[in-house]
Amino acid sequence: MRSILILTIFLSFLFAISTVNAEIIAQWSFDDEDLLPEINNTPTANLSLSDNRTAKWINGNPPSGRALSVSGWNIPDRYLEISLDTVGYEEITFHFDAKSSSTGPSRFKIQYSSDGVNFIDLEGSDSQIAAQFTSSPMYHFGFSSVQEINNKPDVKFRIIVPEEGIGSSSTGTFAFDNIQIEGDRGEEILDNHQGLDVTITGVIVFKVLPRNLEFGLVQPGSQNNPALNGPIIFDITDSSTDVHVEVIEVISAPFNTGLKIDGSPALGKSWTISHLSPILTAIPTLDIPPQISPGNKLGTIVYTVTGLPE
Repeated sequence: MRSILILTIFLSFLFAISTVNAEIIAQWSFDDEDLLPEINNTPTANLSLSDNRTAKWINGNPPSGRALSVSGWNIPDRYLEISLDTVGYEEITFHFDAKSSSTGPSRFKIQYSSDGVNFIDLEGSDSQIAAQFTSSPMYHFGFSSVQEINNKPDVKFRIIVPEEGIGSSSTGTFAFDNIQIEGDRGEEILDNHQGLDVTITGVIVFKVLPRNLEFGLVQPGSQNNPALNGPIIFDITDSSTDVHVEVIEVISAPFNTGLKIDGSPALGKSWTISHLSPILTAIPTLDIPPQISPGNKLGTIVYTVTGLPE
């Protein structure tokens, strides 16, 4: 039987002329006097207040809109929390407007969590709270150095009041407006450009022996006839990568229905061969249908050989 070897090398490497664009992941303006985001490009964006405190509404920034006002900041480590999905985003930024009443909190800091459970203080985020709204955004925090919150399904941010910043009265308020989380979509292909993708594997050296499998004289209806010159030997000596071999076609009767390798139908059979152990053997057998006509039969096995990325 004559063997034909087809090599298909699948390769991955991004090569694209592109730009990076910041995109709003979620935004709260509070103009509808609720805690729902006005812009929500993630399925999980949510805003909540610690200790089941009540949201109230005041004139916002600008005064034509509304803002969230919350009291009860005389106890340390109370917070406003935002949870969202950052899958597909990197270079996250967080900005908002805020002010405090005279008996409200004086300082806050930002905390983040990449798993929704464990929180870390954002370095350099300790800030004094203004007494009045000013030009927006009043507070801006970048997370370009915090890679662990990129591309995560359960990221959380907290605006938290530490003990040294608590208010002097339970009625003191901390107000928020124009809360916005942004992220970059990474490299974005322009309309007049086309992305290119290739995966580079190691060097592949592939041989299959014997070049022609011989089954000799066989009888109609016989089963599991062995190859006279078997087994099949796959040899990837001198390859620098592991190799995946698959039978994608068996051409001509009786081979297309009767050829087996290692006891299973040959079509779809596959092997992964390590370049550290480069020789693999497989046992071919042939079943002959009872009604086949006599004569010399020739066929072909078609393999694909795929180099695996290192």
